[in-house]
Amino acid sequence: MGHKVTKPSQRKYWVARTPSDDIIHVGLLEPNQELVTPQPTLNLHNFRVDQVDEVAAFTGEPPAYNYRYNEIDRVWEFANDEAQYLLIPKSIGPEFSSGLYFCNRHTGGRLFAEVIEHPDGTSKSLLKINASEDFHFGTQIDTNTLVSALNTAVAEGEFEQGQIGPFIAELNANVSNIVPTSGALPEAWRDNIINYSDAQRLGYFVEEGV
Repeated sequence: MGHKVTKPSQRKYWVARTPSDDIIHVGLLEPNQELVTPQPTLNLHNFRVDQVDEVAAFTGEPPAYNYRYNEIDRVWEFANDEAQYLLIPKSIGPEFSSGLYFCNRHTGGRLFAEVIEHPDGTSKSLLKINASEDFHFGTQIDTNTLVSALNTAVAEGEFEQGQIGPFIAELNANVSNIVPTSGALPEAWRDNIINYSDAQRLGYFVEEGV
């Protein structure tokens, strides 16, 4: 028996599966849309993080939260034609990425975005993002990891101490909201977002967009 869902009251992130989980379909259902699936199992989620959890239980963890599941090839992937890169201090790459995910889910447990280090081992790292993509704040967030990362950046002269408080206040004001990914980044670093050509010119090993 299949399922039909018509015009939900809010955006839904859905997963449809066969009993053996050999076929997994995922998608986004907006309030003005209708979903029809022949699959016997259909789960609707209010938050994308729950959709990722369900798919990851059968496919394995994505490299980072902002990857998408390709149901045809059955792999997690990042659409490289949409990739942008945030330059951040090398010392805080994984911690900062993890801290962003604590804003998606307050218990953490994943990187929000893939961290790419420079081959020279000393230059800044890149955070692989799509700056215009939706960033989903959870109903609760934990900013402690971000504060720790930014304090390290302050000690290295890469961030101003006085900017931490306003940034954290901005994040807390967005609890349960959806903003562009750029809106979840420190304002002082938003000009540090570069494209593929810039990243390649600077010597990073990045995959070309398709």
